[in-house]
Amino acid sequence: MGTTSVHGTVKDQDVTIQKLADAVQDKLPYCAVTAGAEAANVRRITVQVKDANGNDLAGRFRVRVWESDAEYGAPAAAGTWALVTGGGYDEESADCAYLYVSDATGKVEVDVTIVGAFTKYFMAEINGVIASSGAVEWTA
Repeated sequence: MGTTSVHGTVKDQDVTIQKLADAVQDKLPYCAVTAGAEAANVRRITVQVKDANGNDLAGRFRVRVWESDAEYGAPAAAGTWALVTGGGYDEESADCAYLYVSDATGKVEVDVTIVGAFTKYFMAEINGVIASSGAVEWTA
């Protein structure tokens, strides 16, 4: 027996978990957030949109990015941001929370300048799914 759809009949033996996973993997994006090494008080924060299998997902995506004093915390500014890769869309909170549009590879990069010793967390959200960089430290 098969299932009838607007595209015809699909035989039950033709439907596999892998085929279903392959069909939806690009429809369930999430973000990976990483921080580069500190140089002259600047760290590059990179957000890469990924598919459900952990592969980089190419395409233009609206991504919310913010810095906080606590993991998954509210926005809290400590320095300044400069967009490197992607497009600016909207500043939600001065120098600490932005909406960006990724470049065609699904990437957003910002240089964050903080003077002094700080520990910050960077979060990125796409479609309600939030990812964290973990603790990112600046030295004095």
